[in-house]
Amino acid sequence: MARNWTRVSVAIAAAVLGAFLIAPPAQAASTLVATNPSAHEELGERPGWVTLAFSRTIDKAVVKVLVVGADGRNRVAGDLIYYGSSVMVQLDNDLPKGTYTVKYQVDRKDGQPEGGAFQFAYGKGNWTAVEKSWSGTAEQPPEMANPDPQGTGPAEPSASASAEPTLTPSAVDTEAPFATASASSSSTPAPGAANNPTLWYLVGGGVAALLVVAALGWWLIRRRG
Repeated sequence: MARNWTRVSVAIAAAVLGAFLIAPPAQAASTLVATNPSAHEELGERPGWVTLAFSRTIDKAVVKVLVVGADGRNRVAGDLIYYGSSVMVQLDNDLPKGTYTVKYQVDRKDGQPEGGAFQFAYGKGNWTAVEKSWSGTAEQPPEMANPDPQGTGPAEPSASASAEPTLTPSAVDTEAPFATASASSSSTPAPGAANNPTLWYLVGGGVAALLVVAALGWWLIRRRG
């Protein structure tokens, strides 16, 4: 562990020195000046950290570092540690022997992203071609454009963007007539004698006529008697 921290301290010190020797403040650029492990380094002991040091202060919101094995698995454990002009990422405790590709992204002087990649090995290295540097969103690899700090592939589409609307215009149109019919059926009385004034008028007139006839008959009977 002490040896690892010594290597980290040397890397950070090299970054500070590189900031003065390579890029003066008026021409600052996000040049990678030191790494630990270094490119194509073959380590006999399991590494615990990867450190990258740059020639100027970088934007923490843009920085991303992946340490990918031959199986495509990202071996970064935990959150990135930020020091202004340098960053560190911790590696898995059970890191197996093999070749690892470090992919990194920082901000360019104009705010655009830029980055690159290098390889180191725990044990014997099996080096492959990597994109040592790229600059701008047009060259940005998909895994670097992914906002997930652990994401090793393109960003997944969000659920809100891909979800279909739950209510369509046709559904609204088909529901409206039923709502109107329901409201009218509950507020409009059903046809019948109790709610038909014309029918009441006819019944009332017939009863009155019967009463008049009965009264005349009773009067005639009494008169004859």
